This record gives sequence, structure tokens and C-alpha cells, in this order.
Amino acid sequence: MAALRATSAHVVALDARFGGRDLMGTAVRAAHAGRTAHTRFAGSRGVPAAAAEDQQIAGWIAFDDERQDLSRQMSLEALLTARATGNRSMEQYILGRLAMRDVHIHRPTEAAQICRAALDDGAPGAARTMFTLRAARAAAQMGEDTPALDLIEETRSRHLEGPRTHDPAWAWWLTEAEIAWHHAMIYTDTGRWDRAIERFTAACERPDEYAWASRISQASLREPARQLTASD
Repeated sequence: MAALRATSAHVVALDARFGGRDLMGTAVRAAHAGRTAHTRFAGSRGVPAAAAEDQQIAGWIAFDDERQDLSRQMSLEALLTARATGNRSMEQYILGRLAMRDVHIHRPTEAAQICRAALDDGAPGAARTMFTLRAARAAAQMGEDTPALDLIEETRSRHLEGPRTHDPAWAWWLTEAEIAWHHAMIYTDTGRWDRAIERFTAACERPDEYAWASRISQASLREPARQLTASD
């Protein structure tokens, strides 16, 4: 189990710095090892949780590498493992991942359904913040501009309240910069290019260990800048 967790931590750290392009093989092998360990040692404390973690990380790396079918497959495997072991926190995280994927491939209705079910079910703390973030993106893609902006403001307000006692470990990525990037994407989807540039610029301000996200934010500035130039 220690080896599984060490591999997962290493993959996550490398992805944050360099992106997932060269990590897919390692992540999938770790997920397969986790599945094998879960089958052989299902009664061992911590093994199912480690297996679900490896599977969901593989789902994220596949997402980051634009292998969206594989991302869905690995995320669904992780979801089944989490549900089988009663790991509600991990289940919520993976549902948020699936909603994120749906937004990314422009299936906002599916993303909104996931978020609505989770929010109606009383998702707490950081999980609620995550689902309002995903719901905001989905609303913007469906042309629901006012609800989208209301939801992203709710997301930011909840984040600024600070961490809660029972927030899960996975909530580390819910940062001001991450929320700013999604806020910018909402402005991009609704054609408010000047506001998108403002929020993308804020999203670039990340620590060195999250260099990949900073590069994505910098690259994201190009389209709204082009649109503003074209409209002059």
C-alpha cells in the first residue's frame, strides 16, 4: 500500500509541474496495480482507498493528456471502487471530475445533472464548493449567464471563508487561482473578453510547483486577447 501511495504522490507532483503527457503509462500501471491489490487484499485496511486513489489519478492524467474516453473509463472504475468501500468523499471528488470532463467536451447538460444531484444530496464543505464551480461552468455553456455568474461568486465566497474542519485532503487544488481560471472561462463562454483577460491574468499567479497550471493560464489569454483586437 505504501508503494501505491508513493507512486500516486510522485505522479501528482510531476503532473502539477510538467503536465500529464509523459505520465500516462505510469498512471495506468499504478491503477492496474491498485486494482490487483484491491482484489487480493480487499479486507486489508487502506487498500481499497489506495486503489480508488490510483484509479482516479489515472483518470485525471488521461484528462490532462486529452484522452477523454480513457479518462472516463478510469474515473468510473475509481467511482465503483469508492462506492463499494463506502468512501463518500472520494466518490464526490470523482463525480466532480466527471462533471469537469463533461464541461471540457461541451456536454453541459450532463455536467449540470451531476452537480444538481450532488448539491441536492447535501454535498458539504469543499465538495459543495467544487460542485458549484462545475455547475457555474455548465450554466455558462448552456447560455445561462446570470446563474453562471451567481454560482461562480458563490464558489469564490465559500472558498474565501477558508478551510473547514472536515474538508477532504483532495481539496488542496481549490485555490483562488483555480477558481479565477474557471471564472475566466465563464467570461470566455459568454463573450466578455476584457473580464476574461482579467481573470486569466489572476489565474497565472501560482507557486512554482504548479507551473503547468500557470502555463495553461498564460496560454488561455491568447483567445480573449485576439477577440479584443479583432473588435477594435
